[in-house]
Amino acid sequence: MSGQSDSRPSQSGTERSARRRAAAALTAIAVVTLLAGTGCSSSKAAPAAKSTTAAVKPASDGGVVKTAQMRAITLPRPQAAPATGKWDETASINSDGDRQIAFVDGTDTWMSLHILDCRQPLAKAGAKKPPTEQGDFLYCYKAATGSLKGYPLFANEATLRVLTVGNLRILADIGIAGDGKIDGAAVESFLGSFDLASIAKL
Repeated sequence: MSGQSDSRPSQSGTERSARRRAAAALTAIAVVTLLAGTGCSSSKAAPAAKSTTAAVKPASDGGVVKTAQMRAITLPRPQAAPATGKWDETASINSDGDRQIAFVDGTDTWMSLHILDCRQPLAKAGAKKPPTEQGDFLYCYKAATGSLKGYPLFANEATLRVLTVGNLRILADIGIAGDGKIDGAAVESFLGSFDLASIAKL
C-alpha cells in the first residue's frame, strides 16, 4: 500500500484485496451511521410520531414541592379497605418534598403511603450510596417494571407499588390489617385513582 515503509513485510495480492474489501465495508458502515446520526436518509423520512410519554416527564422548572402542596394532594380511599377507615393525618409526616401517611380503621393500619420528591437534596445524595442505604429514595433511580396509565410503575413480588409521576414517586403498600385482603392489583387500582395529571405538574 502507498505510504508504507519498504521495511514492512510484503503482502500477497490476496491479502491486499481482502484488506481493501474490509476497508470499503467499514467505510460504508461509517457513512450509514453518520447519516443515521444526523437524521439524513436517501429517502424522505416519515414525520416523527408524537410522544406518548409526555405525561411522565418531570417538570422542567421549579424546586422541591412545598409542604402545603404535598398536603393538598387528594388521597383516594383504597377500595379494598373498610369504608369506616380514614387517612390518619394526626400521625402523618409532612415536609417539603415528603409526605408519609397511613390509612387506618381504628388501630388497624390497612395501607401505608409515601409521596416523595426526587429533587430533594437527600435524594440526590442517595445516588452516591449503595441501594441498601438509600431508603425510599432508591425508587428515584430504580428501573420500572411496567406502567400504569402511561406512568412508569415499579412492582415487587409482594404488594409494594411505586408510581413515577413527574418528579414525584408515590409508594403504596399494604399494612398489617390489609395482609391477605388487599393484593397488588388493588394497590395498583388505588394508585390509578389519583389525579395523576395534576400531580405530574408539580
